[in-house]
Amino acid sequence: MNTGTGKKYRISLMLLFLTICVFLCMPVSAAGRKVVLSRTRVTISSGGKTTIRVKGTNRKVSWSVSGKKLVTVRAKGTKKQTAVITAKKNKSGVCYVTAKAGKKKLRCRVTVKGKDTQPSVTPAPQPAVTVKDPDLIAAAKTAVTLFKKTAAEDKTGGNLLISPHSIMTALALAEQGAAGRTLSEMESAFSGLSASGLSSFLSRLEGQVTSSPAVTYQIANSVWYKKGVLQIKDAFLNTVAKEFGAEVHAEPFDESTVGKINSWVSEKTQGKIRQIIDRLEPSTLAVLANAIYFKGNWAEPYADTVKRTFTDASGGKKTVSMLEGTESDYVTVSGAEGFVKYYSGGSLAFLGLLPPASQSVDAFVQSLDGESLVNAYANRTQQGVRVHTRMPEFTYEYEVTLNDILSKMGMVSAFTDAADFSRMADTPTKIDAVLHKTYIKLDKKGTEAAAVTAVVSKASCMPPSPIIEKWVYLDRPFVYAIVDTNSGMPLFLGVVKEVK
Repeated sequence: MNTGTGKKYRISLMLLFLTICVFLCMPVSAAGRKVVLSRTRVTISSGGKTTIRVKGTNRKVSWSVSGKKLVTVRAKGTKKQTAVITAKKNKSGVCYVTAKAGKKKLRCRVTVKGKDTQPSVTPAPQPAVTVKDPDLIAAAKTAVTLFKKTAAEDKTGGNLLISPHSIMTALALAEQGAAGRTLSEMESAFSGLSASGLSSFLSRLEGQVTSSPAVTYQIANSVWYKKGVLQIKDAFLNTVAKEFGAEVHAEPFDESTVGKINSWVSEKTQGKIRQIIDRLEPSTLAVLANAIYFKGNWAEPYADTVKRTFTDASGGKKTVSMLEGTESDYVTVSGAEGFVKYYSGGSLAFLGLLPPASQSVDAFVQSLDGESLVNAYANRTQQGVRVHTRMPEFTYEYEVTLNDILSKMGMVSAFTDAADFSRMADTPTKIDAVLHKTYIKLDKKGTEAAAVTAVVSKASCMPPSPIIEKWVYLDRPFVYAIVDTNSGMPLFLGVVKEVK
């Protein structure tokens, strides 16, 4: 071998050696392996513990948790690539543990099962509501039908919000007193869900949405009747007390009663809704009321707001405070793209839906279907996607009288002299009005919402995949829901057409 050839050979060997060294010294992820968590979902008992670890990198890992009151996380190893998750005693709910290795963020959903997660209304344990539950499908269809018909009847042209959960609960109270044709029509309006089926479904749903200590979701029911005039049946009172935890009040139905009902409404909604009725007619015999109050902080709060442009339904543009972030749950339904953002504890979530650019928000609302909505939530993409999100902060109130809407859904005789509420009282009664009010405030910390419904009765005669980037900017009219994450059932449904 001549000198030149030997020199080239030595240089080649040296380059090969350096290449091997560089390859071996590279982070494992850079050598072609994907950085993943050993598990993306874990379930542990209250007081128990489990372990997850980051695979596919030799970088140092930092760990964080969205629910510090629910679990603690302790990192192990020189590079802290293993985390020991310990659930606190007497706690239950859902939170997220996040691992950060360089620019890579990985998230594991942690479910803590406790001993105190039974529904609060019925003493016996109830099975969970699932997407295969026919009662859920019927309830979801009813919820979206209420939403669509309210939107179609709305004359304000502005923002809209209803709580199907509140409306259905208040009407379920009335249903306990209905019989004959009136009962059949109410069940038909509820997409064929029987009175007992609706009662059971609402009981299970309440057990789910109120079980997390990380958020506040309070449900209250009450029955007010005219003392000395309406001889309300004990069987009816026992049923609404047992099945719905309803308070019962016998009152003179004068101005003092109006004050008491509105005080009850204000108390149960933390002052967000102060009044549901302004007077009681001499012929009014009963008021059946439901109130819901929700307050939840985001599991992953927004750092701050930014100024961005929102285009309202009329085409006007306005600079507003927007929340920007990234989410890992991507939803498509009826041509719309959306994202899911969880509240602390994971039992409830915000679902934002942006209609196709070629479709108005009103037309999109009318294209929705309850079964499709819960299935879209159940089949959302949770792996291999990063959703860049933007939505405005907003606060507003909404109110509607539901008589015409419910009549168009098939609940006709309840509002006429042909009404049959004989299981509530022998005195002939009919529904005079179904009143509904809502409130919502959404900001960088979380969401606060409330709803009241009053039924006023009167004498009548897989494996990891490459990350797909998505952008869902709610910077024009959009639809949103607050959903129960166990079932996808929409508890609140709203439309934002303008930001004030």
